[in-house]
Amino acid sequence: MGKVITKEDYASVLISSFLMSYNGMISLMVMSADIQKASVMPDLVIRHMTDQYQKCLIQKNAHEGVQDELFATNTQNGKSRRDIECFNCHKKGHCKADCWAKGSGCGECATTPA
Repeated sequence: MGKVITKEDYASVLISSFLMSYNGMISLMVMSADIQKASVMPDLVIRHMTDQYQKCLIQKNAHEGVQDELFATNTQNGKSRRDIECFNCHKKGHCKADCWAKGSGCGECATTPA
């Protein structure tokens, strides 16, 4: 448009375009620049915000991985653990190896009739 934009103006435009979730990081950058009596430069804004975004992605992926592992431990062959029927006592929610009834996988933990 024929107008030259200064680095400070460009940094201000960048800062104002971020989501509110980045406000803490932006405040730290601006305070640090004020303390050092320097201007916030666009390359600094871009680098720090990109790093922050990457951290958010890593945390999100780690959280989703934990959720996947939890889901996997509660399912077996596409069935929910609560739908699995025990081959020993024929009750739902566990398998023979986890059964406490007589004839289970572990003779020591199986209950015996009184």
